[in-house]
Amino acid sequence: MKGRALFIISLLVIILASWANVDYFGSVRSNTFSPVVNQVVHIIAFALTGFIGYVNWRQHEKWINILWLALYGVVLILFLTSGVLFSMTHSELIKRIGVGLRNRFTEPLPFLVFYLFIALTKQLARIGDNNKNKEG
Repeated sequence: MKGRALFIISLLVIILASWANVDYFGSVRSNTFSPVVNQVVHIIAFALTGFIGYVNWRQHEKWINILWLALYGVVLILFLTSGVLFSMTHSELIKRIGVGLRNRFTEPLPFLVFYLFIALTKQLARIGDNNKNKEG
């Protein structure tokens, strides 16, 4: 699949997964499912977003894909740590931190920011190449 089509399909899948995660498992309706089911769905939505980003960014330079995986790895560790700390302390602050991480990194925003970051680095590389050609 070509880059732009893959990007659009991936963005749509992330939007749908994010919507379903928030609407059915992260809102008032979440009481219809057990907390374990909610937590499993949140982790699946997070992993799906990370995997979709991995599939999209692997066609670019290696460091971009490594940066994406490192970002999601660190957030996953923070996400799981906040869950463990909340189960031990029942602190509302820790719960809000975990929910905030979950919501931000299952949304399409990090995916879009990465896309803009890649577009910007490509544009800056082209400008640098043009400057070298003019000087040489």
